[in-house]
Amino acid sequence: MKIVSIGINHAGTSFVRTLAKINKNNNAKMEIKAFDRNTNISFLGCGIALWVAGEFEDPSGLFYSTPEKLEKMGVDVNMEHDVIEINEKEKYIVVKNMKTDETFKETYDKLVVAAGTWPIVPKIPGAELNNIMLSKLYQHAEHIKELAQKPEIKNITVVGAGYIGVELVEAFNKFGKNVTLIDMENRIVPRYFDEEFTTPLQKKMEEEGVTLKFGERVEEFIGDENN
Repeated sequence: MKIVSIGINHAGTSFVRTLAKINKNNNAKMEIKAFDRNTNISFLGCGIALWVAGEFEDPSGLFYSTPEKLEKMGVDVNMEHDVIEINEKEKYIVVKNMKTDETFKETYDKLVVAAGTWPIVPKIPGAELNNIMLSKLYQHAEHIKELAQKPEIKNITVVGAGYIGVELVEAFNKFGKNVTLIDMENRIVPRYFDEEFTTPLQKKMEEEGVTLKFGERVEEFIGDENN
């Protein structure tokens, strides 16, 4: 039996590892193949702010598995491969090799879709400008850390006062940046903590020089190709 997983980040990694163990222990002789568009797997995005802040230097601890580890378990891992079509009736997928642009069909007996999630990004004019970035993937973290360490970058605005936004504010503040935090809500992390917890934290943030702008939303990013 051939089992194919579309996506091998968190759910996909857990699935193929479990399946590979079952395959080995029961001598099931399953063929396990996995495809992912990224260059890495199992990245723990919750640690981005800690890495940016310099709490540790080696980012390898932000990963709990690698393609090489999965290969050793008997999984046929295909990184930088984009699944562009699924034919449920004939049981095959069409895959594009993102490095060569080659496309090919891959048949399957069982298919698991573990494509993961992606941030909902509002269609804000100017969002394509340089130095405006998401905080999701390892590649994002690399870029954010690189820019945070540049002395010529003095002003940083974080949009979104959830867990990650607040943690990034703290990280940038440690680098001596002028940091502004914007959110449409009236306080930080309002869906997780009551005001008795968030009010003292907001006061502490302001004492450390962070500008808090609540009840506001970003309407447009203005700049040029260099900013």
